[in-house]
Amino acid sequence: MTMNAGTVPQVRRAGALQGILLVATGALLQTMLITMVSPVLPAMISAFESHSNSELLVTLSITSPALSLALLSPFAGGFIDRFGRRGTLLFGLLFYAIAGILPYLIADLMGILVSRLFLGAATAIVMTASMTLLGDFFSGKEREHYLEINAAFAAIFAILTMAVGGFLGSIEWRIPFLCYAISAMFLLAIMLFVWEPDHHEQEEVAAAGSFRWGPVLILCLMVICGGMVFIAPLLFVGVLVKAAGYDSASTAGMVGAGCSLAVPAGAITFQQLRSRRYSVPSLVTLAFFIIAIGLGTIAITQSLPGLIVGFAIQQYGSGFILAGMMIWVLSLLPREQRGKGTGMYFTSFMIAQPIAGALFALMMEKMGGSALAAMGGYGALALVVGVILFLTCAPRGAFRKDPPETPATPAS
Repeated sequence: MTMNAGTVPQVRRAGALQGILLVATGALLQTMLITMVSPVLPAMISAFESHSNSELLVTLSITSPALSLALLSPFAGGFIDRFGRRGTLLFGLLFYAIAGILPYLIADLMGILVSRLFLGAATAIVMTASMTLLGDFFSGKEREHYLEINAAFAAIFAILTMAVGGFLGSIEWRIPFLCYAISAMFLLAIMLFVWEPDHHEQEEVAAAGSFRWGPVLILCLMVICGGMVFIAPLLFVGVLVKAAGYDSASTAGMVGAGCSLAVPAGAITFQQLRSRRYSVPSLVTLAFFIIAIGLGTIAITQSLPGLIVGFAIQQYGSGFILAGMMIWVLSLLPREQRGKGTGMYFTSFMIAQPIAGALFALMMEKMGGSALAAMGGYGALALVVGVILFLTCAPRGAFRKDPPETPATPAS
C-alpha cells in the first residue's frame, strides 16, 4: 500500500481491550504473588520440618517476593524507559511463569526460596511495564478510570486467589505453585493485542519541560504511609481475630475476605466522586481520615464486631488510596521517566509491608501487648498523614474541584 504525499499516517489508539488487559495482568499477577500460596504455609512447614530453621525459611519463601519486587522495581523502570515497554513486559511474563512453577519441581527448600526471589523480580518487571504502558496509552480521566478498576480488581483477585490456593493446597501443598503458569496466557494476549506505544500516544505533559523529582519523592513517602495503614490489618488479621476472642483460622479468613470486599466499594466511590470533579488530593486526604476512623474503631471497641466494623471502614478508605495514590504519582511523570517513576511507586508501596510488620511488634509492646490497641497506632499515623496533606494542599488550592474538560482547540 502506497501513501500519497502529505498523508498523515494513522496512529493506533488503545481501547477498552488494551486497558482491561493491562490492568488484569498487573492486578492478578501481583496479587497472587503471596495470596495464592499463603494458605499452604503450615503444610510447607510440616513438609520441611527436618530442615534446620525450616519455619523461618518457609515463611521467607512465601513473603520474599515482595522484598525483591520492592528492591528491583526502580531498576525495572529504568530498563523499561531505555529498552521499550512491550518487549520488557513479554520477557517479564515468561520469566514469571518459569520462576513461579519452579517450587512444584524443586525438592530443596533453599532452591524454592531462590525461585521465589526470582518470582518477585519478574513481578517487578510485569507490574512496572504494564502500568507504564497504561500511562502511555491513556491520559486524563480515561487513565484514571483504569487505575480505579485496578484497585477493584486487586481486591477481588486477592479473595479469589486465596480461596483457590487454599482449595488446591488441601490436595497437595505444591499444586498452587502451578497456577503461576497463568502468566503464559497473558503473554499470548499481550503479543496479540498490545503494541509498543507510539510517541503520538503520549499526553501533553511529556513535553512540559524538565521533570522535578522532588514532588514524586514526597508522594512516594505518602505511598509508604498509605501502604502501611492499608496492609497492617490484612497482615495480622489472624492475630487480631484471636485477640478478639476467636482462635479459629476459618473465622480469620472469613473476616479478612469479607472486609476486603469494601476495597472495590471504595474504589467505585472514588470513581464516582472523580466524575463529579473532586480533586485527587482531596480524595486521598479524605481516604487517610476514613482509614484513621476504621483503625481507631478497632482499637477502641476491642471486640470482634468492632473489629469487623472498623476493618470494613479501613478497607473502604483503602479503596480510595489504592486508586488515588497511583493517579497522583503518574500525573507527574513525563513519558521518558514514567517507567522509573512507576517503579519508585511500587517500591514505596511494597516496602511498606515489611515496615508495617516490624512496627506492629513495637506498637504492641507500647500498647500493653494488645494487638487490637496496636491498630490504634496505625490509625494515629493515618490521621497525621491526613492532617499534613490537608495543611499542605488546601492553601495551594489543590482541594478545589477540577475545571470541566473542554475540547482541545487546534494550534494556530
